[in-house]
Amino acid sequence: MSFTPSVRRLTGEDLNLVLHFDVRVFPAADQWNEQTWHEELTRSDRLYLGAFAGAQLIGMAGAYVNEHSDLLTIGTHPQWRGRSVASLLLDLLLDSLGKINLSERAGEQTLPGGIEKPIRRVRKILLEVRASNEKAIKLYASRGFEIIGEIARYYHRPTEDAVIMERRITPAK
Repeated sequence: MSFTPSVRRLTGEDLNLVLHFDVRVFPAADQWNEQTWHEELTRSDRLYLGAFAGAQLIGMAGAYVNEHSDLLTIGTHPQWRGRSVASLLLDLLLDSLGKINLSERAGEQTLPGGIEKPIRRVRKILLEVRASNEKAIKLYASRGFEIIGEIARYYHRPTEDAVIMERRITPAK
């Protein structure tokens, strides 16, 4: 990819950009409504990253953030596919998850008596992907994800099985 997009965290202020992106990137059955997107972009236990070419949102990835996180979405605008935008976002998301101190986020730094709590970190991330999406499965495998199972008829319109993949997260030093 000769062009490197700018990447930043998405927030509730990006709702209209995200809604516009969602319609252009995902099948209707996989799109989220405005209320769901607003909740997702404003929750403290979510991390959404957006890739931009100027003011245009060209890719996004998001995760539920906890000790066992879940990759919720990743996609690239059709005009930008094949330029490693999803790879860039996945790498940055995984790196960001490795740096998160969950204890800090929850305000759990000390126990009564001033005893410091152990740092809680993201330990692994799960995802579901359409069984037919060989390109995505290959990308995830190249980033250390392993297939751990399948869910029959997980997706609708068209009905399709999901492959479940998992990766351990190495905490940043």
